[in-house]
Amino acid sequence: MSDSISVGLHLGERTLSAVEVRGGEGCPVLRRIGRVSFPMELTPDALLKAEAQAHLAEALRELLDESGVHREAVALSVGSNFFVIKRVPLEVASEEERREQIAWEAGQHLIDPVSDYCIDYHAFGGTAFLIAIRRQMADACRSVCERAGLGLKCVEVDPLSLFYACRMASGDASGEEARQGVSAVHIGGRWASCISAWGTDLTAVELVRLDRGGLRAGEDRTGTTEAALRSLGRRIAGGLVPERRNGSEGRERRVLLAGDRRVVEEVSRWWMGVEPLAVAFLDPFAGMDLRSLPAEQRPLLAWGTGLAVSAGAAYKNLCA
Repeated sequence: MSDSISVGLHLGERTLSAVEVRGGEGCPVLRRIGRVSFPMELTPDALLKAEAQAHLAEALRELLDESGVHREAVALSVGSNFFVIKRVPLEVASEEERREQIAWEAGQHLIDPVSDYCIDYHAFGGTAFLIAIRRQMADACRSVCERAGLGLKCVEVDPLSLFYACRMASGDASGEEARQGVSAVHIGGRWASCISAWGTDLTAVELVRLDRGGLRAGEDRTGTTEAALRSLGRRIAGGLVPERRNGSEGRERRVLLAGDRRVVEEVSRWWMGVEPLAVAFLDPFAGMDLRSLPAEQRPLLAWGTGLAVSAGAAYKNLCA
């Protein structure tokens, strides 16, 4: 891990969060954190509008000014309605050949021309997760960061950021711990990102729409979201994101929750009685050196799981 500064920003539907970490010898160092509410819902359509971009840039400036978070080496993580992610075969070894195969797979899975997307992938054994962010969305993110005076290094997606938050929390465990499977779920408004990992390997990704079926403008979606989340718990218990190791499969047992406190605490109560789930809150800072964090920001650690995605984006950026 390089001895450098990395910043993770998360664009939630109605919240913005920032985490600054420093690498080096031993565990990462947590330097600054911040979180603010945003007055409008950050959908892809909204982000393409000049007015929303101006409001977002101003909110990001205020967030970083108030928190003191560094403005360079920024990884910006976006939610499930901003991208496509698919598991695809990856049968070649060299980076050039992998890129060629990923481009071909993208052409098979995307409904619009591949040139309309920014394409990336995350490899795992003989497979990969193809990641496609609409170029229009990526350009809008870059424009917002430029207006806010931020040095954007990359645009990440929530499932990958969540996976790296799990890795950071475990200290990138080795030995016996690395052979343990875990699921993690980030609940963010209309969507939930669900991942499964075996040690330092990402093995499954599922994006779940929480208001499936459609709601009219102004309609309360609480009941629809609760039904979707209860169903998701049952599906995880039944093997929605199976653990995999040396070709074997098993049912998920350990599930880490992340996201807004009110919603996540409610979900944990819904899932506590679902066998064979063992539910806990994801603390992304569990394996970090916290001594450099200012005293006035320490109260945010009481609900560190709300910062999991931004923390994971920072850690992924640091590991790159």
